[in-house]
Amino acid sequence: MDTAPENTENTDQARTTLCRTLAPEDIMRGQHIAVLNVTNEYVDCCREGRQGPPEAFRLTFLVPEFTALRVLGVCLPFVLVEDAKEVASTLDTRRVKIALLDEHFAHRAMKKLRKPTLL
Repeated sequence: MDTAPENTENTDQARTTLCRTLAPEDIMRGQHIAVLNVTNEYVDCCREGRQGPPEAFRLTFLVPEFTALRVLGVCLPFVLVEDAKEVASTLDTRRVKIALLDEHFAHRAMKKLRKPTLL
């Protein structure tokens, strides 16, 4: 029985991988990461009938859009990153949860997101 050679390109594109969360001390230059969620802190001082000193509370939000980022430098709690279009920004690891991306997936995402989109 003849078996055709497996098409590695299609197999490679079809594989499913998982990202994993990173502790701030595990973030290294050259890694590809994404922000999973952002935590903001607010002060509850305006609620009607409130007594006593204002209280701080935190709300965690999912990031509305995925962006693959490349780590350019780390000086905790700050991380210098760039996106696919080479726009640099900083992340504060006290406010964001970071995930390490699969290298193959990250390279494909960076390549695809580099291309201009038509609106």
